[in-house]
Amino acid sequence: MKKAFQSLRMKMLCMIAAMMAITSTVIEVTNYYLIVKQEQAASITLVITFLFVSFTTTVFYFIIRRYIIAVENLSKTMKGISNGDLSVDVVPLKGKNEISTLISSFNEMMTHMRMLRQKISKTKSTVSHSSEQLLVSMEETKTAVTEVTMSIQEIAAGSDKQLLSVVETEQAMVDMAKLLQKMTDHSSKVQQSMNRASEHASTGNVAVKDVTNQMNKIYETVKISTSEVKGLEDRSAEIGRIINTITRIAEQTNLLALNAAIEAARAGEHGKGFAVVAGEVRKLAEESKTSAIQISHLLKEIEVQAKRAYRNMEVNTEEVTLGIATVEDVTEQFSTIMEDVFAAQEQMNKMTKATGEIDGYSFKVMESVMALSEVAKQAAAYAEEVAAASHEELASIEELVMLAANLKSTVSES
Repeated sequence: MKKAFQSLRMKMLCMIAAMMAITSTVIEVTNYYLIVKQEQAASITLVITFLFVSFTTTVFYFIIRRYIIAVENLSKTMKGISNGDLSVDVVPLKGKNEISTLISSFNEMMTHMRMLRQKISKTKSTVSHSSEQLLVSMEETKTAVTEVTMSIQEIAAGSDKQLLSVVETEQAMVDMAKLLQKMTDHSSKVQQSMNRASEHASTGNVAVKDVTNQMNKIYETVKISTSEVKGLEDRSAEIGRIINTITRIAEQTNLLALNAAIEAARAGEHGKGFAVVAGEVRKLAEESKTSAIQISHLLKEIEVQAKRAYRNMEVNTEEVTLGIATVEDVTEQFSTIMEDVFAAQEQMNKMTKATGEIDGYSFKVMESVMALSEVAKQAAAYAEEVAAASHEELASIEELVMLAANLKSTVSES
C-alpha cells in the first residue's frame, strides 16, 4: 500500500511537472508572439492560453479526484477494520494501475481475514475452556509448589539451625578439649607438687622425729640438771651448816684466845710468849670468822641462785614437756598429712589417667562432630539450592498463571 501511494505521488508530480512545462512553453510562445506581433496577437494568445490552462486543470482535477476518492474509500474501510468491521469491501477501480491493484489486494486480504475470523470464532470456545483448565491446573501447581517451597524453606531453616548447633557443639568440643588439655597440664603440675609435698612431708616427718628425739634428750638433760641443781642446793645447805659450825668454833676460839691473853697477862714475864700466841690465835679466829661470814653470804647468794635455777629448771622441764607433747601432736599431724598426701597423690594419678582417657574420647568425639558439621554444611547448601530452584520454579509458574489469565481475558474479550 505504501508503494502504491508512492507511485501515485510520483505520477502526480510528473503530471504537475508536465503541466508546468507546457505552461512554460505556452508562456514562451506567447512572449514570442507578443514581441513579434504584440499588438495583433495579444488577444488571441490570451484566449488560447486561457483555454489550454482551463482544459489542463479540468483533466488534472478529474484524474486526481478519481484517485482521491479511491484512497478515501480505502481509508474508511481500514478505519472500519480497526473497529472490528470486516463486512465492507472497497469498490475496485477500472483499469490496471497501482491503486486498482492495491484495492484488489486489499479486498482479497479482507476475504482471508473474514475466513480467519470464522476460524478464530470456532477455536475461541476451545481455547477459553483450555485456558480455564490450564489456569486451574497452574493454580493447583502453584499451591503445591508454594507448599513444597515452604517445606523446603523450613528444611533449610532447620538445616541452618542444625548447622549452627553443630558449629556450636564443635566449638564447645574444641573448648572442652582445650580445657581437658589444661586440666591434664594442671594435673601433671599438681601431681608433681604432690610428689614434692610427699617428699617434703617425709622429710618433715623425719625432722619431727629427730626433733622429738632431741626434745626427749633435752628433757632428760634438763631433768638431770634439775636434780643436780637440787643436789647443789642441798649441798649449799650442808655447807651453810658447816660454815655456821666454823663460825661458832671461831667465836669460841676467839673467846679462848681472849681468856689465854688474860691469863698470860696475869702470868707476867712468863706468859708473854703465850700472850703473843694467844694474840695470833685471836687474829686467826677473827679472820676465820670474817671468812666464814663472807662464805656464808656467798653461800646464801649461791643458794638463792640455785633455788632460782631450780625453779627455772622446773619451768624449762614443764616447757620441754609441753614441747614434747606439741612435737608428738605435730608428728601425728605429719603422719595424717602424709597419709592424706599419699591418698591425694593416688587420686591425682587416677584423675590424670582418667583425664588422658577423656582427652582421647573427646578427640574422637570432635572428629565425629567435625564430620557431622561437614554433612550439615552440605545438607544446608543442598537445601538452599533446592529452595532457590523452588523459588525459580514458583516464579515460572506465576508467569504461566499470568499468561493463562491473560489468554483467558483475551479470549473472553474477543
